[in-house]
Amino acid sequence: MEYFPIFLRLAGEPVLVVGGGEVAARKVDLLHRAGADITVVAPELGDRLAALVANNSIAHVHGEFQPEHLNGMRLAIAATDRQSVNAWVAHQAEARGIDVNVVDDRASASSNAARSHRHRSSSWCGQTSPHRR
Repeated sequence: MEYFPIFLRLAGEPVLVVGGGEVAARKVDLLHRAGADITVVAPELGDRLAALVANNSIAHVHGEFQPEHLNGMRLAIAATDRQSVNAWVAHQAEARGIDVNVVDDRASASSNAARSHRHRSSSWCGQTSPHRR
C-alpha cells in the first residue's frame, strides 16, 4: 500500500491553496467545512473564491506562488491548471516537511485527498463513487 489513509484535523490550522479557479474553489469549500484557516495564492480569482475573500472567509495573496508563502502552513494544495507550477509547489512544500496535495497528479503529491460526497443527511469518503463497489 503506497498511501496510508488518514483524516486531518484542520480546524484553525493554516492551509495554503495555490490556484484561483474552480478546482481550487472546490478544495477551499472542503477546507472551509473543516474549519481551516485558508490562504489562497493566485494572480486572479474566480467568482466563488472572490466572494469568500470579499466576506473575509479566506485570505488572498494576489500574485504568483513564492516558496515563502508556505511559511507556517500545515498543509498545501496545488490546484492550478499549470503542471509545472503544481510540481514546484509540491517540491517546495516537501522540502519544508509540509504535506501537499497536488490536484490531478498523485505522483507529485505527498498526500491525496479522497473524494467526498454529501447528500442530505449522509456523507461518504473514498477513492471511488459509492455506487461502484
